[in-house]
Amino acid sequence: MSSDDPEGRVRSESVDGKPNVKRVYSIQNLAQMAAVDVADPTRIGLMAGFRTMDQLEKEFASLLELLRAPADEESDEPINVVNIALSHEKLGVDASNDAALVDLLSKFVASRRDDLYAWQIRRITFLIVLPQMFPKIFTFRESNSYVEDDIYRHIDPALAFKLELGRLQNYSIRACPTRDPKLHVYHAQRKCEDHKSDSRMFENR
Repeated sequence: MSSDDPEGRVRSESVDGKPNVKRVYSIQNLAQMAAVDVADPTRIGLMAGFRTMDQLEKEFASLLELLRAPADEESDEPINVVNIALSHEKLGVDASNDAALVDLLSKFVASRRDDLYAWQIRRITFLIVLPQMFPKIFTFRESNSYVEDDIYRHIDPALAFKLELGRLQNYSIRACPTRDPKLHVYHAQRKCEDHKSDSRMFENR
């Protein structure tokens, strides 16, 4: 599905008025790979591209309507994902400035937070497309009240499970900036007051 259309309209292939999608399992971490429950509610992922923020604002509601109706299938947790690609050219901010991009995207997500909850959106990820560069990636998760999860900044969410952050729940983790967008360096500090000296660095490629 794409909105690569002069008018910015959302298009999708469908059968009998419903999105024609094939189920693909989402793996949270390596420990789950041997225990996928086929009875879990069906998850749907949406992918769309927009040239401007104005197009995104106008078409976002139509994009969400491509999901099944919120009442069609109940789940104890949000199950759907949305991926939005945006051209850097007409964002109205300096696309080289991460802080400016996060501010712009955070305001948009905050204005649509009620819709995201209603449509059971697990995460919404924005890819800022830059010329001859790796895209910038910003992810907003329901588990974080749709505030940007900067630990996963510039990481493809489908590969985020490789970090296995669940194994570091006793640590406060922050991302350290690097010049290489494919190299991710993190600083982990033990949360327990008795072990504050336990500090370590790790990387992910």
